Amino acid sequence: MHDPVDPHVHKALADAAPRRFAAGFSDRVMARVAEEQTDLLVVSPRQFLRLAAGVAAASLLLAGYSILVAEPYEDQSLLEAALGLEPPGTTSLYELDPILLLMETDE
Repeated sequence: MHDPVDPHVHKALADAAPRRFAAGFSDRVMARVAEEQTDLLVVSPRQFLRLAAGVAAASLLLAGYSILVAEPYEDQSLLEAALGLEPPGTTSLYELDPILLLMETDE
């Protein structure tokens, strides 16, 4: 293959490239690794802060979507409609306690 780089430039770059790290490099790296805290009590708050922002944003989006698609009944607030609560009535009371429904049909 044809090398597009001039051989003189290639040799100059190869001669200038470092062959190894400076003296004491591995000692500095190992000292930094030893200083680094990876304790669960240190890592957990960091992870919580990273995830909390995303969870909060998703919760706000879901709440906003619920409010947009909510169709309130008469005498019902937007919050009740967003939560999917039906306005109170006799039918909803019987749904809460099936025993009341059975008592009414026995009479």
